[in-house]
Amino acid sequence: MINAEILSETFNRASQRRPRRGWLRAGLAGLVLLCVPVMGRAQTAPNFDVTRYSIDAELFPSTHILSAKARIDFVPNRDLTTLNFELHSGLHVDKVTDPAGGELRFRQEGLSFRVDFLNPVLQGSASSITVSYGGPLLSADGSPIENLKLAYVGQEGTYLLYPARWFPVSAYGTDRFAATMRFTVPADETVVASGRASAPLRQTGKVTYGFDYAQPSFPGTVLAGKYAARPGTTIGADITLFLKPGNEGFAERYGAAAARILEYFSGKFGP
Repeated sequence: MINAEILSETFNRASQRRPRRGWLRAGLAGLVLLCVPVMGRAQTAPNFDVTRYSIDAELFPSTHILSAKARIDFVPNRDLTTLNFELHSGLHVDKVTDPAGGELRFRQEGLSFRVDFLNPVLQGSASSITVSYGGPLLSADGSPIENLKLAYVGQEGTYLLYPARWFPVSAYGTDRFAATMRFTVPADETVVASGRASAPLRQTGKVTYGFDYAQPSFPGTVLAGKYAARPGTTIGADITLFLKPGNEGFAERYGAAAARILEYFSGKFGP
């Protein structure tokens, strides 16, 4: 778990430095941590391109619940009346709306999630839908990959992996996207995710963390829990280590390990 925390935050920090170096390191950290191309079946090219997700989510660790609203910006490659996505089948869609707030018809069956428009969305015309959904993430039930628990919400720590399709995904592993994500968690928890982090917003009993990932990629993995943050430095990158309480003494050792990982991959593929 600590290794995942280190790599995820290395991804965040490195990706916000010089663009060329950041892109390489972000891709490598994502490969080591997630093995995204390996852990699922890539879809054929859809009839539309998702350009950005704007996700507001709240985690309820005591009941294992994720509640979320996702705005999905897209551009059709041809005139279309239907959008097809994949969504973790343990999560249930409550409502889908168009840019004007009008409700759209949808159908959810297993991993498949389909949205229908009354009038065609024209080729090349940027549009969006907003999906309200939620449900329990406790076991491997409903996972896109049988018997693999790719998403979990709980008091001992939460993880949401991109392969879990914890948000509606189009063309898994091929359709890159930008993302703005906000996560509200209990006040004693910390959230780690990809992108430029904004200052936490605190309210009674809760705190909201925000992240913005501006370039098209696969920024869909999130960690949350009771972590102690410890800064560390290495050549060419600033690193923050997120450690479980009681494990703070491992910060130096794991910081050195992260430095060796960066050095190895930079040597293999360039700075």
